[in-house]
Amino acid sequence: IFVLTAHAGMGKSTLLANWIERCKKDDPQNKRQTLQFRFIGASDYAASVDTLLRYILREMKEVHATLDAEIPDDPKELRREFGKLLQAAGEKQKTVIVLDALNQLQSGLADLDWLPWELPENVKMVISFKSGEQDAEDLLRQLRKKNTAVISEVRQFDQLHDRRRLVVSYLDQ
Repeated sequence: IFVLTAHAGMGKSTLLANWIERCKKDDPQNKRQTLQFRFIGASDYAASVDTLLRYILREMKEVHATLDAEIPDDPKELRREFGKLLQAAGEKQKTVIVLDALNQLQSGLADLDWLPWELPENVKMVISFKSGEQDAEDLLRQLRKKNTAVISEVRQFDQLHDRRRLVVSYLDQ
């Protein structure tokens, strides 16, 4: 799992949205991989873990035909089976899942037991959350200790020349 974290307003969602758009342009028919993404907090439909998981899996099943298995109706079973369902999807095609703003789930960062920290072959996951609060810092500490994720922190530009380089680079695109 790739973890993107930063304080509020640093551009995590914008960065992920631009990356997703670039991926979609590079592979418009999803021939190389499927790409599922959710920006949590953008709608009420992605605010609970169970709804989030169900929508991701339904999209895999309906839109990209990468999942033959049944999606459990029972929330507890859905959480238990999520890793297995991801494995089934990975067996069909490379799969990338992007989950932005996990801290905006109704349960916040306290309920992440459903995340498979060891992903099946052909499955990649990008998650983001706001850092700077106790639960986020605790999670980051755990992840660093377990060494189960690649962590990238978006940091504030302290130097004026760094900000200028960013603007020039953006305008060059």
